[in-house]
Amino acid sequence: MPLNETSDVAAALYACISGVAGAPRNWELHDSLFAPGGCSYVLHRGADGRRHAEVLTPAQYRASRQPYFDTNDFYEVEIAHQAEIRGDIAQAFSEYESRRTPDGPAFDRGVNGIMFVRIGGQWRVTSIAWEAGAIATSLWRGDR
Repeated sequence: MPLNETSDVAAALYACISGVAGAPRNWELHDSLFAPGGCSYVLHRGADGRRHAEVLTPAQYRASRQPYFDTNDFYEVEIAHQAEIRGDIAQAFSEYESRRTPDGPAFDRGVNGIMFVRIGGQWRVTSIAWEAGAIATSLWRGDR
């Protein structure tokens, strides 16, 4: 899959975690979208009201989210994408909706801040950050 645009990578990120409950997710694709050392930053609101960061490698993301995907239909769809590119570095804001069916109503919305580097002509994610919604917070094992 050619990933010549940052929006291509974002669409692939959403597609590889989307599907019906119990359906295999495309973790091989997911992992390939990240640059070496790439990670996810999930910002949770703790009981103290402050933000706390959950930092996940692609493997940790997979392990922590797979139980949810095993029991829930889940589709994430990009609804807006704005990127700034400077040479082989890019930053994008990717607005998304979470749905129970590919074309169904959104039950959640959010924004991913994604940092990219271009390696070998392909965009790869160095980091992706978002403010956790109810689902991500329910999966968080951190200090609340």
